[in-house]
Amino acid sequence: MACTKQSAVDYVRNTRVLLIQHLKNQFLIADKLEELGVFNFENVRAVTSEKNPSEQTRNIVDFVTKKGEEASYAFLRILDSERARTLPKDVKPDLHQWISCFSFRQEPEMEPTGSRPCQRYQNQLQEKAQAILKSHSKQTKSLIAEYETLFYAPLVLDTDEQRCPVMTKIKQKSKKYKISRTKKLRAYIPLKEPQKSPEDLLKNGQDILLVGKPGIGKTAITLEMVNLWANMENRRLNYLFYFDETTLPDMSKSMSLESLLFDAYVEPRLDKEEVLQDIKENSEHVAILFDGVKDVPCNSVLWKILNKELLPEAKVVLTCRPEHEEILPEWRVCRVCVQGFSEESLQNYLSHILGDKPDAVRLIMGNQELQVKVK
Repeated sequence: MACTKQSAVDYVRNTRVLLIQHLKNQFLIADKLEELGVFNFENVRAVTSEKNPSEQTRNIVDFVTKKGEEASYAFLRILDSERARTLPKDVKPDLHQWISCFSFRQEPEMEPTGSRPCQRYQNQLQEKAQAILKSHSKQTKSLIAEYETLFYAPLVLDTDEQRCPVMTKIKQKSKKYKISRTKKLRAYIPLKEPQKSPEDLLKNGQDILLVGKPGIGKTAITLEMVNLWANMENRRLNYLFYFDETTLPDMSKSMSLESLLFDAYVEPRLDKEEVLQDIKENSEHVAILFDGVKDVPCNSVLWKILNKELLPEAKVVLTCRPEHEEILPEWRVCRVCVQGFSEESLQNYLSHILGDKPDAVRLIMGNQELQVKVK
């Protein structure tokens, strides 16, 4: 399909028949057009009162083309931002390619958010994310009085399998007594600087497995990903769920996806069925973080998510200790080894939380045992 510059009205009219035959989610489109001030109440009612989807689409297309260029442009923008929800993938000519060929103006991308119940639920998830971050911030503040907000200091994340091999507990124990204490302490501080960030991991199209020793910073990374998502504008991931060690043990074989997302996390205030359907049908807009996995029971909801039986296009981030890695099912994933603070990031972290105590910072930075305790 050749990409040519046409007016929005002509672009819609030229594909009118194909749209009438195949367009989906007409109520969502009508709601979006009303939000943008293109449709009035009567226009929306004319669409929603029709039972036949083809007639609903016919009304939408006829309304926007009659209203002119800006209305037709707004309609195309909605189809572009909501293509996963409105345009089928198995139609020829390819409607996804068709909408990609339209010459949109340079302006901020519209955020794909779905229907009003879905938008409301996304707001609930954002509130939940902020509550989780606030809770962890309070826990940290109880340990360090001056530490007012959740602060992330960059950690060294390594994706090189040779430098970060999969190790069994037996191998770890056999090495334990062969290395001198001085060398072991020195090994706790990685020499390299951070190459990847939580933002890189969040935007990476792959699933992520974060592996690291207890207290090395796996939770800090996942919480920073939650923080980035909660404060992100025009985010591609509409839904983000975070489960930690307090929730993971409850994932029995009998737990359903609905129970996991709505009972164990946040229940939608509006139209639970519509929200669940949107999550299932548009799983490319979903991220699920499992922090502290120790076991994955066969056929449990977690097992089905990892094996893509549920939410096949969702982004999954999982953290575990090295000794628990071998019990995970085979999973095509980007494996990231969390190695902790570099010397520079450790100093920045200490300077942040002990800003008015420079002597304490110098004392810790000059003592390897104290550095390891901080890590």
